Amino acid sequence: VEEEGGGGRLRGMVAAQEDEGQPGCCQLLRLSVDRQCRGLGLGRRLTRRVLEFARESGCRECVLYTSTAQQPAINLYLAQGFRVTMAAEPMPGLALLSWVTNIYVCELRLGLLDAGNSYEGAPVTGRGGHQ
Repeated sequence: VEEEGGGGRLRGMVAAQEDEGQPGCCQLLRLSVDRQCRGLGLGRRLTRRVLEFARESGCRECVLYTSTAQQPAINLYLAQGFRVTMAAEPMPGLALLSWVTNIYVCELRLGLLDAGNSYEGAPVTGRGGHQ
């Protein structure tokens, strides 16, 4: 959580937890930044804090899931070194809605122990495909 001043209004928040199905993997959850504070680097700082937490906790990688409708967030994660590992899958249980709205789920990962972050990225598009 980041607040403005010493008791000011909430500007942003993020959550993280160990991914239950993947030991040694931290899942970044619910990054949110107040609309009035976007573009000021707050999302980047909150993401870095989660990555620091994950490294300190002994995690080997960090994973997150977002939708293709969140392109500014995807760009933020890519700039932090994340790579798309699953691009444009239908929303779970909502394949028809994904197709109609052109909104899909994608997975991004970042290796935390290797300096090269070895994941191969893939561009994110709608309609279930790569660019």
